[in-house]
Amino acid sequence: MRKTVFAFLLLFLFPLLFFSYPIAGFELPAPDHGVEEDFDKLWSKYEYDAPDEDGTPVEYLTRSSDYFYAEPPEAPQQWNRGETGRFDGGGANESVRPVDADTRDGDRISDAYVEVFAVSPSTLVHYTSDEKVLYAQDDGEVHAFVDYEATNVDDHFVEVEVVETRDTVSETGGVTIDYDRLGFADESLTVRAEVTAEWDEGNDTETETVVVEDSVDVEPYNVSSPSAIALRNTYPDGDEALFLLRGGPWSSVTVGNGTTVHSNWRFFSARDTDWDGGTTDGEGYHPLQVHAYPSSSGVYVDGEAEVGAKIGDTYEPPEMPDGVNVDLPDTEYNATEAVALRYDGPRDVSVSGIVGNRTGGADSPPVPVERIRGTELSMSVVEVRGNEVEVEVFLQDDEGNPIYTRGADGGYVRLEGREEVETRLDGTATVNVSPVPSGAVMAEYVPPDWYDAVDERRGGTPYVGDSATLVIEDGYDFIDELGMLAQVVVFVLPVLVLVFFIDRAFGLGIWPPWRKI
Repeated sequence: MRKTVFAFLLLFLFPLLFFSYPIAGFELPAPDHGVEEDFDKLWSKYEYDAPDEDGTPVEYLTRSSDYFYAEPPEAPQQWNRGETGRFDGGGANESVRPVDADTRDGDRISDAYVEVFAVSPSTLVHYTSDEKVLYAQDDGEVHAFVDYEATNVDDHFVEVEVVETRDTVSETGGVTIDYDRLGFADESLTVRAEVTAEWDEGNDTETETVVVEDSVDVEPYNVSSPSAIALRNTYPDGDEALFLLRGGPWSSVTVGNGTTVHSNWRFFSARDTDWDGGTTDGEGYHPLQVHAYPSSSGVYVDGEAEVGAKIGDTYEPPEMPDGVNVDLPDTEYNATEAVALRYDGPRDVSVSGIVGNRTGGADSPPVPVERIRGTELSMSVVEVRGNEVEVEVFLQDDEGNPIYTRGADGGYVRLEGREEVETRLDGTATVNVSPVPSGAVMAEYVPPDWYDAVDERRGGTPYVGDSATLVIEDGYDFIDELGMLAQVVVFVLPVLVLVFFIDRAFGLGIWPPWRKI
C-alpha cells in the first residue's frame, strides 16, 4: 500500500519535476538557527537530491517541488535573525564584506560599508512581471552587515540607525535593529552607519566620521491600519451577510463559525540570490525572503461559508524567478481586495495579513442598512396568439409588497434571454415570448448586491433573488384531435385487413392479434 501511495505521489509530481529549473551553483546550508522541521520547505529554487526510498510523502513533496504556504511562513524570520548573528565581521583591523558591497574611505577609516541583509517580517508580492512590491511590517527588524577598517587610531565606534524611525544600535558585524513607527508615507527603509575614529594629534584630538547608507524600497504594512471595513446584514433565513473590504492585499478572513476564507495569494520562501557571492573571507550567508504570488486556484473556503462577489484590480499573471515553479493563472487574474460572504454563525471576524502571519479586526461603520428581504417571483399566461404567448411577471417581497425594479437600482428580471425586464409600481411586467416554447418559460430576479444599499443616496432595499418556471400548455381543439385520429385509422386499417386475410388463407391462428393480451 505504501509503495502505491508513493507511485501516485510521483505521478502527481512528475510535471513539476519536468518543468522546474532550479538555480545551480548554490550549496544548501545545514539546518541551523533552530529551523529544522520546516527547513526543506524554505528553499524554493534549490534542486534537492532524490529522497530515500523509505522517505515520507512530505519529504517527497518538499524535495521534488517548490513548497507553497496558504499563510506567510514565520520560519524565514528566525533564519534571518540567526544568519545575521552568525556574521562577526573582521573587527577594526579588517573589513569583511559582501563581495559587491559599496564601500567608502576616509583618512584613517577604509572599506566602511553597511548592507541590508533582510527586513523581517516582509513579503515580496508579485503582481505582474514588472510590478513587485516589498511590503514590510511597520514595526519589525532590519538585519544588516556593517564593518570597516580603522588604522592608527586611539578609539573608534559606529552607530547604525534606521533613518525613517531613528532606532539605533552601536555595534559592527551582523546587526539587528528593532524598529517601529514606520510611516505609511515612507517609500524606503534606509540603514545609515556613522563610523567615527579618534586619535591624538599633538595636544589635540582629531576626529573623522565616515557615513555609509543602504536602502531598500518598501511599502509599510499593518493588517490593522488602514482598518478593514466590514459591512454586515442578515439574510431572511438568519444567515450572516458580510462584505469585507481592505485597501490592499490580505491573506485570509476567519468568521465566527471558524470558517476561513483564503484569498488568491499563496506564499513561498526563497533565498535572495544577490547574496550568493558570499563575503570576502569566503563565507556564505543566505537571507530568506517570503514571496506572495496569485494562485490559479483563487479564493477558497476552509469550512462552511458561501463566497459571493470578489472585487479587486485586474492584472496579467507574473513570471516567477528562475527555478520557481508554482500554480500561476493562465489569464488575467483579480487581486481580491473585497469579498462578500454568507455564513451561519456569530458575527466575529478577523483578517490575516500577508506579512508576518499577523491578524487584525475589521471596523463596521455606523451606517443604517435595511435588512435583506426575501422575494417571490411568479408568472402567468395572459394570452396565447398563434406562435406567440403573452406572459405577466409579478414580483413581490416576503411581506407581500410589490417590487418596482427601477432599472439598475432595483435589479431586473431575466426572462427567456431578455436581460433587463423592469417591473412597474405594482410589481408587474408584461412580456411577449415568441415563438412559444415547447417546454416552459423560465425567469429569474437578479437584485443588486445587498451592500450597495449602504449608499444612502440610492435609498434601495436589499433583496435576495428568486426564480420561477411557467409551463405553457397548448389549447385542446376537439376537431383537430379528431382529424389526427382519422389519419391514424386510415394508416392502420389496411394493415389489419391484410393480416386478417393472410390468417384465413393459411390458418396461422394469429387473428385477432389482441386475443392473447
